[in-house]
Amino acid sequence: MKTEIISFFSDIDGTSYYSDHAFRLREECFKHNVPYDFRHMESTGDYRLNCLRKPQFILSLLEEKKKPLVWMDIDSIIHKELLAFDHLSENNADIGFAYPITKPDQINMSSPKASPIFCNYNEKVIKFLQTWIANCEESLKNGEHFFDHEILLMRVLPKVKEIKIGILPINYCVWPNKCPKGIDPYITMGIADGKSKEKNLRELAKVLNMSEHHILFNLNKV
Repeated sequence: MKTEIISFFSDIDGTSYYSDHAFRLREECFKHNVPYDFRHMESTGDYRLNCLRKPQFILSLLEEKKKPLVWMDIDSIIHKELLAFDHLSENNADIGFAYPITKPDQINMSSPKASPIFCNYNEKVIKFLQTWIANCEESLKNGEHFFDHEILLMRVLPKVKEIKIGILPINYCVWPNKCPKGIDPYITMGIADGKSKEKNLRELAKVLNMSEHHILFNLNKV
């Protein structure tokens, strides 16, 4: 595998959850021949504010390394070598997302997952990330309760034009302990359940009319 995985980790809630996962994920990358660059960032003390730094981090490393990269949440689990990312690069995809299956042999194009995200190195992707960053900053300035992913889905992707989006299958975004029958997982998503995350999810729920079940689902408690 040639495409490098990038991520940052910032502990919160008085735990070492993210730094522990960074150590574990490094070992998995070594085992499965996955190049990586994981960096510690001083925590803001707030889960949502930490998340909102993601697009700027991706852009900074993309400009530093000048090559295709893949963002992956640091608490993800890698099961195998991730050659699909090399294929996205070879096929000149600009951005690549993993999508859940809604019906057999179909994917839900409206709901790409927050991790992993493939980013090619070109002007279109740089502009895409700059737009994402600007919208995160505007949301923060306006006192909204959105995470980076809601901003991506609601305010960035609907406006993006002339971007070639690569599609990763569901086995690149398997939910913990809920792998669909017959699916061979390559990446299991990490789902944190800390106090700061729950607090921010409940604030977001008031804006988006999320149910209690949906909140608990996103904390992996159902």
